[in-house]
Amino acid sequence: MEKDLLKNYVEAVLKFQQEKQNTRWSLAELENISNNLGLSQEDLTQIEEYFKASLDRGTGFLYYNNLEKAIPELEMAVTLKPLHAEALFATAQAYAKRWQKNHAKKDLDNALQYAERVLQSDARHQNAIKLISEITKKNQKRNQKIKTFLVIVSVVGFAIVISVFLWWFFKENTEEKQEKQQKNIVEKKDIYIYDNQGEIPLELIISPAKEKIIDVEVYNSFWRKNNETKDYYAKFIIKSKTLELQSFEAKLQLFDENNQKIKEEEWNLENQFRYEIRPNDEFPLEKTIKNIPENIKNATLIITKIKSNKPEKYENSKEISLEWENQNLKTRHLKIKERHQLIEIDADGFYHSLQFEIDNQMKKNINYLKLKIVWFNIDEQPIFETEIEPILSEQPPQKNGAIRTIEKKFWVAHKRNEYEKYKIIVIEIR
Repeated sequence: MEKDLLKNYVEAVLKFQQEKQNTRWSLAELENISNNLGLSQEDLTQIEEYFKASLDRGTGFLYYNNLEKAIPELEMAVTLKPLHAEALFATAQAYAKRWQKNHAKKDLDNALQYAERVLQSDARHQNAIKLISEITKKNQKRNQKIKTFLVIVSVVGFAIVISVFLWWFFKENTEEKQEKQQKNIVEKKDIYIYDNQGEIPLELIISPAKEKIIDVEVYNSFWRKNNETKDYYAKFIIKSKTLELQSFEAKLQLFDENNQKIKEEEWNLENQFRYEIRPNDEFPLEKTIKNIPENIKNATLIITKIKSNKPEKYENSKEISLEWENQNLKTRHLKIKERHQLIEIDADGFYHSLQFEIDNQMKKNINYLKLKIVWFNIDEQPIFETEIEPILSEQPPQKNGAIRTIEKKFWVAHKRNEYEKYKIIVIEIR
């Protein structure tokens, strides 16, 4: 994409955000901006590459606390994708770290603003909820310390009442902290309490020909009231059967009690897969429809188009020898294999793209998995590390015998010749 086209896209998004101000806006509105600018699929792919590059550089600088370089990169990433929860959260983290250093009110406001935007995209984003709670509490403590200092200064010279005052102050302060802690506990519990939540029957419509290619398992289908809106959520597991899956298109329809269609959304997953989805591979999929009417009664998922290939003779994936942070969780029945890797060299480091396959050979489902990836030099000294959560508790679990693939692209801020190998450490599995 030419730079002037990217500039036009960024200016259009910023202008639209300014007009909307603090109100929510949807993916459909972002797509309208692209359509109004006449962006082709090639242009959108280039925007996606610019986004990933900015996000990778921003998170890399953030890891090393280079906040002055991290913030502009992350700001660019969220400008290109204003609804991307992880980009928004990384930006919130960067501002929160800078606020902890310089205590500038503007950084505090920006950190809270981006964290709130994360919750608009993902209402159950636990890290965003935790960040808001932590920085709010730290700000309250800092303000309390300033107030305490002023109070102490104001009573200097009144030696007769100092002991009484200190006893009273620490007693009140302790009770106040306990009251705030109890209040925070109640507030945190309130985050998970949603009014009028209800299950919605979901009918899957797929032709016999398409049914031979993929298997779609509905994990859940429900509506939930979030603040002033009512939203619909559906989560699925897509599994390739006999062919290699490249892309597919689907249509989600909502109906009222009179069986009248009240909402419909289509989506295309053509650009979601960097690598092939092989037979027996599965991946989780989530779809949300915002601002639905109150009278929703049932839903229909229609698989409209599938693009697939005959499976090739694939090379055997390389099994990775896992290390375990907690030896009590260690099991031989969890296997992680490297299916693909690609290293792209840059001036200040390199991008490392990895596709893993997670093979659950345990008798139980995997509901949550957290891993740490560590890169080492030739002397087996760690040069970079990061954590990932390939299976989240809010996603459909990975069942026994299932193979789930994940694709990640990492920015490693070291020269390519400094890197020798990487290791995977299992931090948590449930």
